[in-house]
Amino acid sequence: LELMLANDEVRRTMIANLTEPDYTELATGAIFTAIFAVERDGLNPDFATLSERLPGEAERAMLSALLMSDLAWAGGEDFDTLFKKATQAITSLRRRQLERRLEQIHMELAQAEREQNMEHAMRLLQEKTVVQNRKLALSTAETLRE
Repeated sequence: LELMLANDEVRRTMIANLTEPDYTELATGAIFTAIFAVERDGLNPDFATLSERLPGEAERAMLSALLMSDLAWAGGEDFDTLFKKATQAITSLRRRQLERRLEQIHMELAQAEREQNMEHAMRLLQEKTVVQNRKLALSTAETLRE
C-alpha cells in the first residue's frame, strides 16, 4: 500500500496485477478497495478522497500512517526499485493466501477423515495438490525474476 500511495506509475501497475482475492481478506482490504475505486474514477488518491470511501476509524488511522511513510525501507524512489518491491509484495500476499488455504485444507481433511467422509477427503486432497502446485509455481516465478 505504501508503494501504491507513493508512486502513480507503481500504483497503476500494481492495480493491473492485483485481483480482489489478493487483498480482500487483509486488514487493509478496505484501503485497497478504496484505492482501486479512486483510480477507476480518475481521482487523486489523497487522504480526503480515500478516507471518504473507508468504512471506519481504524482504516482511516491505517491510511494516515501509510501516507506518512517515507519509503526508506524500499531502497530508492525510482520506478524500477519500487516496482521490484511491489512485485515482491504481491508475491508475498499470494503466498500467504495459499498457505492459509493449505492450513484450512489440513483442518477440513482431518475433520473429513474423522467423519469418514472419503468423498469430501478426496476432493480436499485434489484441492491440496492444486494449491501446492500454485504455491510452487509462484516460488518458481519469483526465483526466475531474481
